[in-house]
Amino acid sequence: MEQKPVETRRDRRIQRKREEILAAATRVFAQKGFINATNKDIADEADMGESTLYNYFDSKRDILLAIVDETDTLVGTIFDQAFGEPLDQVDGVISREALVDLIDRYLALFISRLEVTRTFLMEAWIDDNILKSYVWTRIGQVHRLLIAFITDRMEAGAVRTIDPEVAARFALGWAAG
Repeated sequence: MEQKPVETRRDRRIQRKREEILAAATRVFAQKGFINATNKDIADEADMGESTLYNYFDSKRDILLAIVDETDTLVGTIFDQAFGEPLDQVDGVISREALVDLIDRYLALFISRLEVTRTFLMEAWIDDNILKSYVWTRIGQVHRLLIAFITDRMEAGAVRTIDPEVAARFALGWAAG
């Protein structure tokens, strides 16, 4: 059995400082927007020198990606909790209750982190890497679940026969609108 390396006091201190920087950056991005925010603004908000900031992150974009990674990890946790396994491993049909619970948890996360959500969505709008790596990945997973759910409901006679792919796209588009 492989043991996890023991985390040192230094590792914990570095992790705390990174979290402080991410929280400060989130506030700065919310106030000024990502484009108008500077590393100096973030450093000031984190109560550190700008040069110290570079010990933790190479650029403002790296800070944003760390914030997005943190949010993506939380989203993954929500999916895991809703289905008892990672979303990309869910093959079976999910219940209506599980789907509603997933959507509730997902929306609650994004509303609770509205500053991050706004910044992230603005950057995804102009940065194809963020859009493809984060947004499309999760949307694709939810799209697959919706298709399975709609197909199951049609087979059970609960809804009329429709194209599940089109219906799932409609549902995602309606939810986004």
